Amino acid sequence: MKKINLTHLSTILMSLIVGTNLQAGNLATPSGILQVTVPSGKRVLLATPFVRPEVSRGSVVSSSGKTFTVSGSTYTADQFKVGGANLTPYIFEILDGPNIGFVSFITGNGSNTITVEDSIPTGNPDNSRYVIREDYTVSTLLGPANAPFGNLASATTSANADQVSFFNSNGRLETFFRYRNTATVTTNTSYAWYLSTRNGTNWVSVADRRVPYGQGLVVERKAGTAGLINLSGELRSTRLRREILGFPRFNLVANPNPFANPLSDIS
Repeated sequence: MKKINLTHLSTILMSLIVGTNLQAGNLATPSGILQVTVPSGKRVLLATPFVRPEVSRGSVVSSSGKTFTVSGSTYTADQFKVGGANLTPYIFEILDGPNIGFVSFITGNGSNTITVEDSIPTGNPDNSRYVIREDYTVSTLLGPANAPFGNLASATTSANADQVSFFNSNGRLETFFRYRNTATVTTNTSYAWYLSTRNGTNWVSVADRRVPYGQGLVVERKAGTAGLINLSGELRSTRLRREILGFPRFNLVANPNPFANPLSDIS
């Protein structure tokens, strides 16, 4: 069978362009940079190939349902749960064993337990190593609206701004744009990341909206010249296990390696 190089499928799977040391435990911040050009009047499909730095690691003692009992660290109750003053989403990743590559959003935790969004896969994860990481949000992936990582065009209405859509954890698109409060850029101009559709008469902020790791973005350039998006982060050194959501959901999966791969090597 003829091998298909992922560089020929760049609109579906984005390979990393710049990388450094891939040895576990030796990742710099950032350890990779990806610059994407978005042609004027075009849409680009973009996957997020990086992860944010780990904040904790340990070993799985046991698991039941969606909860892991862990050792190696002691946590404050719900320190990884989004809510109240905590706007940072966290993900739980298994590094080895039969469930290597399992990644899921953390919905709560106890002193030695982690509860996640997804059911634990088949296969006993006991004694597997794990890490906890911050997950990306719109503002940590694309930058603050007043200083984005690139030159996405802003406007006072969504119709005139570049459009960005991301696949949420349910595999459905949410579209947002870079809002500007004045028709022209002035010293008093302020910016925000807003959903493209208002809630009644009010704009809805998505600056802290989670962009799930391994999911994708669709970027539509409205401006008359090409745009740039700069992504950066750490490179993973273990396998990625992704659940493929069924019809009618769409799945956009990143190539997790810092080089092009034939499809036969990642299936």
